[in-house]
Amino acid sequence: MKPTENAARFEAEIRSWAAEVWDLENQNLRWHHGPGWRVLHPKPYMRETENWMQRINALRPPLEESLRRLRLRWPDGELSVIAADAYFNSDEWWRRFEYYDPYRILMEMLSGACVFEEPPADIAVRLAGALPRQEFGSPLRLLYDLPPTPELLDLDERLLDGRLSVYRSGNGNIPHMLHRLFKADRLTFAIFSGAARLEPRWIEEVCNPHREFFKNTESEFKQRILEYYQRLLHEFAQRPDPE
Repeated sequence: MKPTENAARFEAEIRSWAAEVWDLENQNLRWHHGPGWRVLHPKPYMRETENWMQRINALRPPLEESLRRLRLRWPDGELSVIAADAYFNSDEWWRRFEYYDPYRILMEMLSGACVFEEPPADIAVRLAGALPRQEFGSPLRLLYDLPPTPELLDLDERLLDGRLSVYRSGNGNIPHMLHRLFKADRLTFAIFSGAARLEPRWIEEVCNPHREFFKNTESEFKQRILEYYQRLLHEFAQRPDPE
């Protein structure tokens, strides 16, 4: 079945019971525009913010019930493909909705949550195609939040060294991508220097001992990253002055 047809099936299923599960007029729903999987798995900064947690705690029970119904409707791995077709083909349905339409928010939230909880086998291929477009669901955040696999770490490398071109807007995920490559023993100077050329501001963030990110990483990572930083500065200083 075509991805557009699966996206339509996903939307029809949600519409068939959404009013039973969700308060469609609730402001917590209408004002939520983050990934659905972060409702299930809040990031540390969310847990430290009372307003965030109040909203997430209100959204989590209906979200969990929605996932239960979707799994009953499409068992045995079928849901992962259908939800991924909806999530990665958002341009086929997103513009049909008003921005605050609860069904648009539910499509975004539930398709993303399903993809995170049950990634399709070709998730790395889908992400590689979606990252240059940076659709509503922020594939970059999905890439960062998914548990790392060799295929997803390959994407990290391609993003950081510039082989995969994406639109960046203050990409705060770069420090964490460098760190998880380090934990997988895949961080090289070539990757670090490539990231520095692409996003020098975030390299300063990674290497600044006064920043929370640097403080919260292990000593081995600190040592490696500072060695690479000093090497990068040395290579820069050795370049001939432009005439």
